[in-house]
Amino acid sequence: MGCMMSYRDAEWLRSMYVDNGLSTNAIARIVGRDRTDIMYWMRKHHIPMRSPSERVSGSYNSQYGVHRTGPSAPYYGHHHTDETKRKMSEYRRGRRRPPRSAEWCEKLRVANTGKRLSDEHRRKISDANRGERNPMYGVHLTGDKNPNWQGGKSFEPYCSKFSDSLKIRVREKFGRRCYLCGKHESGNVQPLCVHHVDYNKNQGCGHSWSLVPLCHSCHSKTNHNRWYWFNLLSSHWASCWIGSFVGGSIDP
Repeated sequence: MGCMMSYRDAEWLRSMYVDNGLSTNAIARIVGRDRTDIMYWMRKHHIPMRSPSERVSGSYNSQYGVHRTGPSAPYYGHHHTDETKRKMSEYRRGRRRPPRSAEWCEKLRVANTGKRLSDEHRRKISDANRGERNPMYGVHLTGDKNPNWQGGKSFEPYCSKFSDSLKIRVREKFGRRCYLCGKHESGNVQPLCVHHVDYNKNQGCGHSWSLVPLCHSCHSKTNHNRWYWFNLLSSHWASCWIGSFVGGSIDP
């Protein structure tokens, strides 16, 4: 258990990676984890990683069954001669994969549009990241400990008038396009989200409406830096509301 938990310790990671010159793959094998877990905790502890040119295999470490890398490797700091570089260039010339055409990219996009993972695949992913196997195990910040805590607003119910028919009217009003990026709803796996500009779930129950459709990607952005998104979207909604009022028809 101590070895399993040691990869989260900054001093232990620094000792294995910097002092002993082990690679992230080698450390992952030692603790029985995935390489991505090791890289996550290295970034979290601000441990600088070696550049590709520094990842040179060197002497074999019999203790851990891996090759030494970095400054401890015997060829660290050595460079290829111009003749060697020329030979490597000639060998690799013509072996590179040709650039993908626009038609190929379009076929790939169409083939993957609407695809969803099977329930069995989702279950395997969930099981693989459950409990101590999750790199965030033991460091979750839930409730009021989370920096994004808004006093429990996510548990508040929506206004009863915020129905599916209302969402459809909002999407139709904006031509079924995301207000921020302009992406059409047909390019999404699911219908556009209907976003509350002022983050007030009780709009419609004694309050004026201020709703805009957003794609899933843009909608997730509005959960952070809310003051910025509120000012950006509310200014647009206000101009639309005034225009509708002057024209004699208010249909948010």
